[in-house]
Amino acid sequence: MENNIKSYLPQISEYFVKDFGKEYGEVIRQRINDSAFLFVSTSLANKRKLSTAIDNQLLRLTNQFCKEAGNALGISSPYKILTPEELSELKYYDVLIKSSSELNDETYIDFVKFLGKLVQKDKISQKNCENYIKNDKNKEIIKNCIKTICQIYDKNYVDKMRDLTRLKRQLLSNEEPSKTTGAEDRTIDEIDALDIDENEKDILKIKIAEYVLNDETAGFSFYTKSTSGKDMRVCILPPLEELNDSILFHEISHTVNAHNYSAKSGFTLIIDDDNKENQDLDEIITDYFALKAQNLAQKEGFKVCNNENELSLYSCAFMLFRNFLEGYAKDIKSCRMSGDPSLLDKTFGKENIKSLSQLATQFLDLIDTERQGEIVNALEEKYGFDIDKIDFSQKPKSYYEKQYLKFAKTMQETLNNIKEFQKDADSENSL
Repeated sequence: MENNIKSYLPQISEYFVKDFGKEYGEVIRQRINDSAFLFVSTSLANKRKLSTAIDNQLLRLTNQFCKEAGNALGISSPYKILTPEELSELKYYDVLIKSSSELNDETYIDFVKFLGKLVQKDKISQKNCENYIKNDKNKEIIKNCIKTICQIYDKNYVDKMRDLTRLKRQLLSNEEPSKTTGAEDRTIDEIDALDIDENEKDILKIKIAEYVLNDETAGFSFYTKSTSGKDMRVCILPPLEELNDSILFHEISHTVNAHNYSAKSGFTLIIDDDNKENQDLDEIITDYFALKAQNLAQKEGFKVCNNENELSLYSCAFMLFRNFLEGYAKDIKSCRMSGDPSLLDKTFGKENIKSLSQLATQFLDLIDTERQGEIVNALEEKYGFDIDKIDFSQKPKSYYEKQYLKFAKTMQETLNNIKEFQKDADSENSL
């Protein structure tokens, strides 16, 4: 299966083309065909290579910090690149700087020695340090320098480095024996063979380490660029014995999205690596079109995996979003296929996209419990899949009904606002 997934892609592509329309045929086929598919077991055996990827990323972050700190202090290169262990001293210094207590001379000497490492003057003598801090002005200079680089470290680096260190510790302490026979080693080799730079390979391996430790059963998509600058999509999937068509079609649906590496993927707006907007909304939309393509496949008896399909958390939101998904399918497809981040606002209105995104997150948070199936079934049975047919005069009998009615009312208002927004836009364009 792992070696033959490419043989299924042409037919799967046609199901997406049939739903999206022939005008998108060429680009859909190309995006799916150019995607890489990696199958990863949650009992990953080759932890050493994943751990090495974490070490590499820690060193890159340390390198970036030293350059940023050097620039902030006006230090001209070359300057020393500290180790992650040396950099961790800043967490202690930051506490001292923020405390109201008076700093003693020993602390100032530690500050001077730390700055000395940064400017490649490791052998600053104790005597020279003591002489330097006799001057109160020098103490203030040193304190401000440490304060500056602590602020940089705290803002841009400490959380990332702490998370990576924790991930490495968890990875190496996870002693569960491997249940597979070398597929994990092939996965790492396949990543190393990808035409992307080494930093991106390490980031992908780190994401796989998180995937493994979280014991994920679904998949995820990784977007990057090739060394030649071409957009690349990598689908991470469970091994064959755990994979089903629902997961497969969902991840392939992600590859259909246009991906602007630094700005947009489908309906997700990328602010930076740690800040993305509309992700839950994008997942609901992605799952909706994945299931449409999958339903076309099932009607023809086409099946890739033998495991039984399962409805995802995102598909539970169709009852709330169906009017939007069906009423604006053409516009949604256009936005998914475009890499222009401004198209969402131009098509639906900025505040309306914000409202849809908030509704997506709020609804998923509401039902994401151990009672998910029971809650969703009860809501579907009472309110159906068309919010325009809901009798809002009915008094809710549970917390979940009360919340859903509030969401449905907001959805109605948002759809009306979209209608008016597009009507106004059409009027302006006709002038």
